[in-house]
Amino acid sequence: MESIIALHGLGGTKEVYLEVQNELASFNITAIDLPGHGKQPTLEYFTKESLIEWLTKYVKEPTIFIGYSISCHILIDFAYTYPHLVEKLIFIDGGYFSPKDFGQSIEEVIEQTKIFVDQSRVSSVEQVVLDEQKELRRFTEEIAESIRARYKIEKDGSGSLRIQPEVVAAYSEIFYEDDEKILCVPIFLITVTQPKELTNIRIAAIEKLKQKTPQLQQIEVEGSHEIIAEKPKEIARIIQTILCS
Repeated sequence: MESIIALHGLGGTKEVYLEVQNELASFNITAIDLPGHGKQPTLEYFTKESLIEWLTKYVKEPTIFIGYSISCHILIDFAYTYPHLVEKLIFIDGGYFSPKDFGQSIEEVIEQTKIFVDQSRVSSVEQVVLDEQKELRRFTEEIAESIRARYKIEKDGSGSLRIQPEVVAAYSEIFYEDDEKILCVPIFLITVTQPKELTNIRIAAIEKLKQKTPQLQQIEVEGSHEIIAEKPKEIARIIQTILCS
């Protein structure tokens, strides 16, 4: 059976893939927490090179990788360094945007992310779950579990994000620069349509990626960056089609 590894986005955890994994139970999909996320310890030194070497611990043979958001950038660097270990790359709304596309400086990005993490402490994680349930069009126990997994929950039910401000800053700084690497492995990019005001920036960023990777195949899905939670069945169906191609 093919080896398939799935990586989540910044601030998230491997639980984001629970519904997709359930839909694709016949496939051997292993979701892994990124360093400094979930229950995965952080790295002593955060660099692109250390992240790539960390990932090699889980890869013993040519593997299909699924990336989401910032983890797609990690996989670009991994595939460039170890192309013989990559069979296919499946990107879920990631790998093409850069903060530069929005006119943000690296200092602004780091400051915003640090403030977000610093202000993330909540008096009740279960209340966060309930609030998310009210806001989302669909809600499942898997989504609830994914939300809880992002927090370090205290005995009184309060909590704060497991990811630390310095870890967020490290990821943001490492992947601020555009990826200029040219890859030869098959790449499948699942993109979204929301928010509409980013359409022109999104199109330009995708075209830039296609120029470097002409083998890239794009699949557009109606939805936002939270597409895995919004439409797990459709994402699973697309992934299955790719896996069977």
